[in-house]
Amino acid sequence: MRRNIKLSLAVVAAVTLVTSAASASVVYNNNFDGTGSSTVLASTVGSQPLGFTMVSPTTGNVGGTSNPLAAGDFGAVVVNSSSTHVTNLAGTGNGLRVYDAASASGSPREVALRSTNFSGSTLAVSMNFASNALTSTSGSNFLNITFGSNNHNPDAWNEAQFRLAIARNSGTTSTLQATNGNTIDVTPLAGGSTLAFPLQTSNLLKVFLNQSASSVNYLEGVTSRTLAARTYDVWLNGTLLTSTTSFGMVSGTGLVTTLGLGTGGGQTGADWVFDNIMVENVLPIPEPTSILGLLVIGSTLVLRRRSAI
Repeated sequence: MRRNIKLSLAVVAAVTLVTSAASASVVYNNNFDGTGSSTVLASTVGSQPLGFTMVSPTTGNVGGTSNPLAAGDFGAVVVNSSSTHVTNLAGTGNGLRVYDAASASGSPREVALRSTNFSGSTLAVSMNFASNALTSTSGSNFLNITFGSNNHNPDAWNEAQFRLAIARNSGTTSTLQATNGNTIDVTPLAGGSTLAFPLQTSNLLKVFLNQSASSVNYLEGVTSRTLAARTYDVWLNGTLLTSTTSFGMVSGTGLVTTLGLGTGGGQTGADWVFDNIMVENVLPIPEPTSILGLLVIGSTLVLRRRSAI
């Protein structure tokens, strides 16, 4: 009887060791209002955000207190539901409005901000975002979410390891697009790699990134996925952007250590709100059969012991 108990405890311990390999640690966390045990940043409403370096504009925002935007407005400002600024449509409490209606191309007329540094060979990035568009109109209104090195410029497409683009359509929705590497083309890739999302509604974006030299597994909900070396997956509101092959990073050994938000030149109405930006180190998750196999082995040994008695 004692041997059976010891064996059962050994099986439980083995299962615990396997599942603990999937644990993650937070390496960047910003909800812009300083709440939560892992968050130490408390940005001031009406100011540029903490936890980011403003690449452009560096001398202060232009406008951003009106809704809709006035021509020539561009910048990044912390907002909440009780301020004179735009309501935080992406979450609760404070959020970050990134906006650009400056039209003219070239720094400092483009908006670019870059997070403080983080590290990890495998990363899980999540954030809430919303289009602040009051009306759905066509035009230059996209924003790049970039993933690059410590000093990459988010409005310089060729400085990132890869990037995503969110753009407001002329219909009732906006679209999320991904690129293989940091190509300048932000049109949908082959294989239907674009997803639509509604205007003025909070959306949940998740990016799983493998920067290592070998493949790793991860789990999103009940879906287990394998990421090849230097590839990434994109999920929007629980839907995988493409289920065929993962997107590729720029070839080489460059690592993603910051994320950025940046507008392009000639914007006429880019207006987005972000909240709950989090980056975690993610370790490889074992195949589901690993735990099941341990249980089967343990049960078999216990039964054999009982038969011998």
